[in-house]
Amino acid sequence: MRSSFPALVFELSELGTLADLQRNSESLSFEVKKKLCWDVAKGISILHACGVIHGDLKHEKILIYPNPISEAPVKYVARISDFGGSVMGLGTDGRSASLPAPAKLWSAPEIDGTPVMTEANLKLTDVYALGLLVWRTFLDGRNPYSQLHELNGEEPYTESQIHNFKCSNTLLELAKESMLYLEPVLDSDRTELLHSVFEKSLQFTPSLRDLTFIIATLQVNQVSEVQGVLQQARERSPCDRYCTQPDRCYHTILCPQSFGNTS
Repeated sequence: MRSSFPALVFELSELGTLADLQRNSESLSFEVKKKLCWDVAKGISILHACGVIHGDLKHEKILIYPNPISEAPVKYVARISDFGGSVMGLGTDGRSASLPAPAKLWSAPEIDGTPVMTEANLKLTDVYALGLLVWRTFLDGRNPYSQLHELNGEEPYTESQIHNFKCSNTLLELAKESMLYLEPVLDSDRTELLHSVFEKSLQFTPSLRDLTFIIATLQVNQVSEVQGVLQQARERSPCDRYCTQPDRCYHTILCPQSFGNTS
């Protein structure tokens, strides 16, 4: 059946989704996980720069491809797919919209209470979902909510309990705490990096989320290096330093050479 609407066609991924990769592989290394999360974060930043909110970001929506650069240190590239829940074209003049069908477990808490939001606020829901994706990635693709109740020896959490955790920032603290159980795989520097990502994504208050900081954090080895990366990006940005649309300028050019090719 033909449609007058354009269709978005993706290259076939023989490796499947990020969920498939983590389910069917041995545990990926820290650097591979970090690079794949960086791919997703960079992809979100480019979508946002084009005025597109994904709206349903999770493992099952991330396709994995072989890295076309054979000498690249990480052999995978992650690309965002499935834009059926996306919102676009709102602009910056205050127009509002709602997300068509977000998966509540993998979405920001404000979606329940404030279903209609401006473009700027909708973008911040993607940042929260990115934090959940990073969390799940470093738990080897396992459902983080299941991991929490198993670690605590409690009954499985209900959807209502999880929502309350998000609204009180309890989920942020639980995510940070769960990384401590990965020792000795994670040293203090790596743990601090992930904690910083969670601090800038899993916040109940949307204005405390920061996609630019997350992108920079996912391309360094120590949190102390983040500000240097951000400063270099600001200096390279063609945009005026008093830009009123920071999501459309310097963070879209953050690019770690050590990752080789990116999505």
